[in-house]
Parts: sequence; structure tokens; C-alpha cells
Amino acid sequence: MVDPSGHRCVGDQDECKVWEEPIDIPLTHKGDPIPGSKKKVAYGGAAVYDVFLEYQNTCGWWNDDCNADFGLPEFLGMWAMFESAGNLETAKVIAIIIAQNLYNGGNNPAACPTGECFNGAFNFMAAYSGGTTGMLEGGIAYSAAFKDSYPMAFGDGENKRSLISMLGQIALCRSCLPKEWTQKSVPSNWGNVTDRYPGWLQKVRQSNIPEYAINGTDQHTIYYYYDDAFFYSRDQLDFWNPTK
Repeated sequence: MVDPSGHRCVGDQDECKVWEEPIDIPLTHKGDPIPGSKKKVAYGGAAVYDVFLEYQNTCGWWNDDCNADFGLPEFLGMWAMFESAGNLETAKVIAIIIAQNLYNGGNNPAACPTGECFNGAFNFMAAYSGGTTGMLEGGIAYSAAFKDSYPMAFGDGENKRSLISMLGQIALCRSCLPKEWTQKSVPSNWGNVTDRYPGWLQKVRQSNIPEYAINGTDQHTIYYYYDDAFFYSRDQLDFWNPTK
């Protein structure tokens, strides 16, 4: 048992009162200082954890109307599913990128540096999304509306429930990441680039890099993309230098 402070309870689990030193990191909170920055946390992992508990305690398709478990894997998997625009390959890529950020890092150091990953996952989700992703911002009502609708390619509530479990297992699988993957050289970012990096999409298409394909980690390519949704590493961002 790990509490939100990151401590692990030892002894009799029915009356667990003895806590070891933290094996996970504490949850972040709005207003916390950001190490190495003058900025402060705008949306913390504690807020994401509260949303997670709401999903756990509310009956819906995600937990088979309270007849199936809904844990951290399912929560992360649901995020990957909704971010994927209804494409299974894209959802898997997002799950891999989540794992990369949890265990190796991306724009920031690894969110789960000790290898234990609970609070760190909520912290990463908060930092990356800023709380604006639908399942956080819209909450239960947002997700409940999609039982038999978007993403249609993923089927009804039962199929979606199986899918989010699978995606969550990928997102939490540290051993699934190749040992040679580092913080900068492998995919750690995803998002629409048209507004942030005008012209990048045109450069990539002029290079005949295929869409909806895993194009590898070489800095001269893009790991994966479709339309203006890019999934890329820091090295790839530096190579393409889309701000110029």
C-alpha cells in the first residue's frame, strides 16, 4: 500500500500503521515551486488523483457499472484512448510515450524516478495536460457520454474497457522500453503542431515521411504522425527546428 505522500505501509495490511521511507514521490499541488524554474505548478497531480478517485467511485462503462476494477492502468489507458482520435495504433504510440515520460523522461526528468509509479503518473498527467484534456476537464459526464460513441472504432463500453486496460499496461511497463532508449532520442511528446510550429507539417510532408507509420527514432524523421498530430522526440524537434 502506498499513500499519496509516497510512503509504503508495511506489516498487517488490515491494520497498516508502520510506514517506510518513500518509494514513490509525493503528489504535486497547484502553487508548488517547479525545481529549476521560477514558475510554479499550475495544475497538480493531487487534482488528477481526485478525478481518478471520482472515476473509481462512480459506476460507468469504465468499471462495468462498478462490477470491474478501475485502477491506474485503466485511468492512463483511458487518457491514451481519448487522445488517439479513434486509431488503435495511435493509442499504442501514446501509451508508449507515457511510459517513456514516466521512466526515462522527456521534456522533464522521469516522473517515476524510483521505478515505483503511482503518484508520479498523476503528476505527469497533470503537467502534460494542464488539466485541459476532456476526461479531466469534463470529468465523469464527459467520459460517460462515450459509452457507445467516440471513439467508434473501439466499439462499445465492454470493448473500450478491455482496450483501456491493455493500453494502461503498456503505459506502466518499464521493462517494455528498449534499454537503449534515452531521455532525448526517443518519442516523448505528442500534440497538434500547426499552431505551435507553423510550417513543420509542410517540411515533413515534403520529405515524404509516411503517415500512420512507425518511422523510428532517427532524428531526421518523425517517430509517428498523421495530419498535424505529431509524436516525436526532443532530438527530432531539435533537428527539424520548426521555430525557424
